Amino acid sequence: MRTSREDLNLDAVEALLDALGRAGLHAVPIEGDSGSDVVIEGPIGLVEVEVKAMSVGDGARVAALTDRGRKTKGGGARSRDRMKVVVADQLSDEARTMIRGSDGWGYLDRRGALWLKGPGLLVNDTSLRQLDRRRPGPDGPIRGRIGLGVALYLLMHPHHARASVRAIAVAVEASPSTVHDALSRLRDHALVETDGAPMVPDLFETLSGFWRPDRVPALRKPSLADANLGLGADGAVDGPQGQGWAVGGDVAAAAWGAPIVVASDAPPDFYVPTQVLLGRAVRQLGTSTYEARSATLAVAPSPLVTGTRRTVESSSAPWMHWPAVHPVVVALDLAQDLARGREILSEWTPDGSIRVW
Repeated sequence: MRTSREDLNLDAVEALLDALGRAGLHAVPIEGDSGSDVVIEGPIGLVEVEVKAMSVGDGARVAALTDRGRKTKGGGARSRDRMKVVVADQLSDEARTMIRGSDGWGYLDRRGALWLKGPGLLVNDTSLRQLDRRRPGPDGPIRGRIGLGVALYLLMHPHHARASVRAIAVAVEASPSTVHDALSRLRDHALVETDGAPMVPDLFETLSGFWRPDRVPALRKPSLADANLGLGADGAVDGPQGQGWAVGGDVAAAAWGAPIVVASDAPPDFYVPTQVLLGRAVRQLGTSTYEARSATLAVAPSPLVTGTRRTVESSSAPWMHWPAVHPVVVALDLAQDLARGREILSEWTPDGSIRVW
């Protein structure tokens, strides 16, 4: 099945945001028809970026693209401050050289190379992990972070039929129109009832296939002395209380009473609110091999993950003082282990929660 131009561009924007975060830059998507897709916080101000997505970029194709850009570029300050970034599955050496020689252009080669040169901005990172396309195509039920967040919200609130589009939009930090499109897509795939309630466990199973947090093994755990990491509320909250770090995986499962045995020195699996904080944490806490890790760190796939954290009073894990993620997030983490994790899920219904798996 061919990928539509819209899907290719949406996925390219997601990949660029991921790559920018890993390079230590703060960037956010731009909604609407402004002509820009992303805005980067540069050293001397904001830089708008227009994404040009393609599968394979050779010299001829990139030359035609940059020529078109030169012919259509206006003389206003807005057009001068907007960069164009080619995001491609692969770029030839000739194409990369052409882009580096073109004023106001940059590239992301999904095989692991990011190059940007803009107002006060110079990035040349060839050490990124490969960034494969995440969407299966134009007919997939879940698109990007917004689609994932909408599905997660519905599973967290399975009894809230006809949830307000605006309420969901606020929770997942998206525009109401984008949320409306995501809900329509889920309905089209028979994953949401006509009254707005999620189809369970169908929606959970679908979302678990898109749940792929990229974890980094850390040399040490964070402490309250690491005040610049956005830990949030001193690691102790009573109910949802804004964004902050939260523990998922096996440690959170034990805290929520899942039938799993976890030692008190087990490395916690942290979710971090943003790519920027993750990059800062990796530099500050250090990296390790997976076997020697003190913890793992992953950026939250949706703001809901780190925005609904709770302190859990647990007899199974009384030593766990960090807030835990919502039980649905724990279940999605466990579901990635098709043997042990699925067995644990089959025997677990969290107290005070509705089972959606």
